[in-house]
Amino acid sequence: WFFSGMVAPSMAESFGIVGAFITSGAFFGLLHLRVYNADFAQIVVAISWRIVADALALKSKSLMPGILGHLIINLSFFV
Repeated sequence: WFFSGMVAPSMAESFGIVGAFITSGAFFGLLHLRVYNADFAQIVVAISWRIVADALALKSKSLMPGILGHLIINLSFFV
């Protein structure tokens, strides 16, 4: 909820919607560097997911699509 609920909306005034989504995605990717052992491809996927999740949150006015998507992605690592 931190990125879609706080980071992206607070940056939207300064950077515009697209800029806020990209910046939020970049921060999300940086925070996942250790999770993915700095694997560039995985970081790109994390950034892309964050942008999609932010767009879903804006469109649906709910954080649930992003939360469910993140849950599915995390669970996929155990399957």
